[in-house]
Amino acid sequence: MAETILAVSILRPDDLLSIQFEFANLSLDSTQSPPSLIRTEADQPAFVSVVFAPQHVSEQCVTEGAAGLPIEDVKPPVAAYLADNSILVFQLPDTVTVIPFTLEGLLGWTALLPSLATHAPPRFLPPSAGTFIELPYRLMLSPDITGGWKHAIDAVTRENRSELWHTRLGVLAAGKVDETKLPPVRAIWARDLFNSTPPDESGGPLTSDLRQQIVHLTSDFTIPFYTPRPLDTRRLMLSALGGWLDTSGTWDFPDPKTFDLAEWRHLVSAGRDQYVRTVVRGYLFPFGNRASMASITERKLAPSSDGTPAEYLMQRDFITVQEPFRNYASPDLEAAFQHQGRELPLRSIRITTLSTPPLDHEILGPDFPIVNGQQFQFHVVAEDVDSQQIEFSVPLVFVPGEDVFGIR
Repeated sequence: MAETILAVSILRPDDLLSIQFEFANLSLDSTQSPPSLIRTEADQPAFVSVVFAPQHVSEQCVTEGAAGLPIEDVKPPVAAYLADNSILVFQLPDTVTVIPFTLEGLLGWTALLPSLATHAPPRFLPPSAGTFIELPYRLMLSPDITGGWKHAIDAVTRENRSELWHTRLGVLAAGKVDETKLPPVRAIWARDLFNSTPPDESGGPLTSDLRQQIVHLTSDFTIPFYTPRPLDTRRLMLSALGGWLDTSGTWDFPDPKTFDLAEWRHLVSAGRDQYVRTVVRGYLFPFGNRASMASITERKLAPSSDGTPAEYLMQRDFITVQEPFRNYASPDLEAAFQHQGRELPLRSIRITTLSTPPLDHEILGPDFPIVNGQQFQFHVVAEDVDSQQIEFSVPLVFVPGEDVFGIR
């Protein structure tokens, strides 16, 4: 590809249209009326890159207590980390040889071809020479080839007030963008993959591990016997003040020890998180019942430690029991024991506590759920080898992703 690079920035104060254009293999011909961008080398591809300011701010989460107030002694402002720029890349079709150097010409993306990332994970380099949108923080999203962007050319002004300029993702067909449906969107890279950047210290809703799992589960086509599914995206908009995102994904990967993420839902408005939900699969030790840990983060108004009202990302975590009943006399479970089940004096157990209250802190590895400073007691009804019923309460260890009996 030719080395010619031309860049221009546009800033319109009325509606905060603020983007930068970079042109590869395109030169400005000011002799034409209006001035136009023409291919520098006719036999080489030409590209238009649209660079947006950061679309997301990751904010530190605070743990929500039983009274709906932060547990930690937190005073605003909380820690916040800015995402990197986002870039939309387009290639000129062979039939397009000239782009008018006007606002309408520069924003006429429907006449161009989307240029997507050249490769997907798990390679050791981030995607290059293609579209990537960092939304949320450290996670790169990209629509597929059917994606198109719709936006106003001129400032939209009513009663001397102009709306914020923004561009909206839809499906491009026959030169028009249909906003009623969205194209497949995948997470194509995370800045945490292969330690490509320093560790994430933002304390935001998504951990480094969860971001990496989202990438593999949505776009890693090298995983044997598994077809990655795109995200279910209902809104994706970009602006100078941040992005709008409404997306989710559900997964049931066969091996929870490899990928234990079961659900992800994320709502972003003007670059700030409003609601995030993640569900991680796991087991309760020592009985082996399948369980999951849900983490819900919501933006809420609450008094700070000095009484000043402030907006916080309030996070609450709780364990839910997915498999209340386990029959250890069943053939599959009996086979997991080396001594015909004599290691356990119980034939079956039923956990009647199906959900914990909000935990004092998130569980990142095998650990006891802690509620109000104490190990949470699960109520259990069991049957011993003499068919006698036993009722007791006991703390159980939540083990993320791990099958404690080696049985899926």
